[in-house]
Amino acid sequence: MSNADSNPASVIGQTKDLLETVYKRILEHYGIHYQEKANMTKLLSQVNDVLGLTPNKQDRLNSLGLISAKILGNLNQVANGMNELRNQFGRGHGRGHTQEGAVVVPRRYANLAVGSASVLINFLTETVQRVDQCKASEQIDQDFGN
Repeated sequence: MSNADSNPASVIGQTKDLLETVYKRILEHYGIHYQEKANMTKLLSQVNDVLGLTPNKQDRLNSLGLISAKILGNLNQVANGMNELRNQFGRGHGRGHTQEGAVVVPRRYANLAVGSASVLINFLTETVQRVDQCKASEQIDQDFGN
């Protein structure tokens, strides 16, 4: 965020790169293969699948499941929006001053990108911890014949 005032487009690009890194690390953690040049949407889809976060995996017979399905769908949109924001306004493609997309991005968009990504990353890492705890608990039950 220290660059948000002087170079918000760079912050947006770095935030998108961080999200992509988190997705890939989660997939690697679970031994899931991904295409090295897979787009953000595909990577997030794989992450959601391995963590059981797809909206269709939620129990829609109760209020929590219905609400979770909505929120998870919106999280996907946040991630997709981050990708679009970076592609349009980020510095990942080395735009010159006269090229399309070389507009000055207001700091508030860098703040939005970082804030949204932070929430998503925290949620994903907490979910990884929970999934790992559940798997460990299942292994303990199997070890003791439960």
